[in-house]
Amino acid sequence: MVLGQIFVVLFYFYFSIGLVFGLWFVFAGVHRIDVQMHHASWRTRLLLLPGAAGLWVVLFNKWLKTPTKRDT
Repeated sequence: MVLGQIFVVLFYFYFSIGLVFGLWFVFAGVHRIDVQMHHASWRTRLLLLPGAAGLWVVLFNKWLKTPTKRDT
């Protein structure tokens, strides 16, 4: 029973970090990875939110490795 509760707490922790990162990423951070998203509507960005929230670790690593305009 305790192992199940720990799993649920970890899942909610992962999901809450993913939701915060996903909101930030689809509305502010995605431009660094894909410049075509600059002109995307908020509805299109909202469609990306579940994937960004679920895969936040992968997207965060990719965002960190992508050079900024100042680095090039």
